[in-house]
Amino acid sequence: LVGAQFGLGHPPGQPLYTLLLGLCASLWPGDPLVAMNALSAVASAACAIPVDRLIQRTGNADGRVRAVVLILFGLAYPIWDQAARVELYALSTLGVLVGMSYAARALDEDRHSVRTWFTLGLLVGLTACVNAVHAVALAGATGLAAAPTLWRIGPVVLLGRTAVAAGSAVLGCLPYLHLV
Repeated sequence: LVGAQFGLGHPPGQPLYTLLLGLCASLWPGDPLVAMNALSAVASAACAIPVDRLIQRTGNADGRVRAVVLILFGLAYPIWDQAARVELYALSTLGVLVGMSYAARALDEDRHSVRTWFTLGLLVGLTACVNAVHAVALAGATGLAAAPTLWRIGPVVLLGRTAVAAGSAVLGCLPYLHLV
């Protein structure tokens, strides 16, 4: 298994996922396959947290409605299927959902500080270390959602925050050094 050996699955690789799999396999006292499968299960279960935050953002704080939506989310095939096997999509989905939740909250609160955009870029970079396609989707959705607000503040701010996010996305890709 690639994860247990800290190896390379296939280009472009998923270094963060591979490193986490290797860590789980190394720390688990039993069968490494169980440890690596547990990573997928925990990542899938953790997806409920940012989904709940996104539900609350819609203004529906009714616990019963949120519970039903979260249960239906958990029963969706792409979620439970990835939780039941060693696969990178559970962790990648978690990265996208955390990024979307953070971006939505930042936009709702009209936070456009350098720190906010640094964090968003870092989340994109870390997600890219698990699944590059999901990271591009996260970056694109965040950028499109934020562009009108940042443009109103001014094009200089827009360019500055974009540069900060791009730079921190590169920092988030540092796990790729594991492949060197």
